Amino acid sequence: MKKVIGINIDGILRNYLDKFEKVYISTYISNPSLIETNEEMTEVKILTEDEEIEKGDIIRKSIEDKIKKPIDSSDLLNHFHFDGGKNYIGDEVDSKGKLDEFMYELKAFNIFGQADSYQGSIDSFHKLQMLGEKEGLFDVVLLSTLRGKGITATYSFLANNGCRARRVIFLRDDFEKWDHCDILFDIAPEAIQSKPDDKLVIKIEQDSNKWDSGDFNFPSLKDALKSEELTKSIMDFCELS
Repeated sequence: MKKVIGINIDGILRNYLDKFEKVYISTYISNPSLIETNEEMTEVKILTEDEEIEKGDIIRKSIEDKIKKPIDSSDLLNHFHFDGGKNYIGDEVDSKGKLDEFMYELKAFNIFGQADSYQGSIDSFHKLQMLGEKEGLFDVVLLSTLRGKGITATYSFLANNGCRARRVIFLRDDFEKWDHCDILFDIAPEAIQSKPDDKLVIKIEQDSNKWDSGDFNFPSLKDALKSEELTKSIMDFCELS
């Protein structure tokens, strides 16, 4: 029976974190739709040079207050400020509820549909998928724990980047990924830590998983698939199992 290689989409193919930060800043700190107007609200107010400098200082201070860097944990609430309150359907929610609403409903397409792919990541994925088909030793599946409109936005991201994935699976929790693959490329600490003894995990390095160690560790999928040692280990694992 062929083995299955799983690849987590976010942090490996899609740079969602940079896009999340940009959308957060434009929404909560420097919203371009909030146009400066005069007191009569009749025309756009032209700011003086001093006013522009003051406005820039206020924005920078607000960014420092609302965003805590480095982003070295997987819980975004440790780094981005959200107030609890009523959500878009009128229910009272806590800060986690407001984060989820922001990510998976209100700004899902902006964050997940319009995020950039990592350089060379899609091509690297295609090469791995083709190698598995050529050798007949493994299949490749894309994995994600997104929900809500984040799922729809992910299909848009894959289409916009010409991704020819045969299978995409959405799960509730990171540890569930091991129910669907034997070898996993991931950034998520929970997925790395929950690896079964008889499987392989390849960690793609980020600040949020610096305390975790995979069977192999690489800065990117592109770098990982350039490694002859990793390629041989994957082929041996699939042939011997």
